[in-house]
Amino acid sequence: LISGSENGTNKFWDIANGSLQTTLSAHSGAIDSLAISSDGKTLATSGTDRTLKLWDIPSRQLTQTLDSNIDSQGKRILGKAGY
Repeated sequence: LISGSENGTNKFWDIANGSLQTTLSAHSGAIDSLAISSDGKTLATSGTDRTLKLWDIPSRQLTQTLDSNIDSQGKRILGKAGY
């Protein structure tokens, strides 16, 4: 089980015994959504810091960060961070 927190961390839990396995610093603000890929290998998180982050679940490593920007029509645009 993976949860996202208001403090910007992802937490990996062992559901068999309820213990916390790993805590990762993910976002500089609260995590407002997360999703796991159908193959169970990738975690996507978005936060109030206006970034979308992709994580490799088996290694618990960040693989990509995308910035979210709002265009002049109020539409969200995603692109690689720093570009």
